[in-house]
Amino acid sequence: MMGLNPRDLKKMFKRMGVKAEIEDLSDATEIIIVHSDGRRSILETPQATLIKLGGAGQVMLSATGFLRVEQPAEEAEEETLVSEEDIQLVAQQTGVTPEEARQALIEAKGDLAEAIMKIEQRKTR
Repeated sequence: MMGLNPRDLKKMFKRMGVKAEIEDLSDATEIIIVHSDGRRSILETPQATLIKLGGAGQVMLSATGFLRVEQPAEEAEEETLVSEEDIQLVAQQTGVTPEEARQALIEAKGDLAEAIMKIEQRKTR
């Protein structure tokens, strides 16, 4: 749809019986799409047209540009695996500081039993 001008697009949708608002996004510097897993798709220097269909809040986006995908930071993922309650439980069970318990939980990817075992193994070394 990038080859059509906004007026032609509007006519086309009208012929199909669809009310559409067409917005040229040529002044946009980036278009960012955030995925449910935390990835971000970033379209840089886009040539884009936003098409708002009917009154139902549906939109279509037609765009070209340079696409890059950013993975979520590992640390941010790790933080979500470790709750404050888990940190306190591991610290109480093993007698280590909350920071040591937190680190063991991150290494164990949130598994309480594995975190406790890791700490106990470190104590015996």
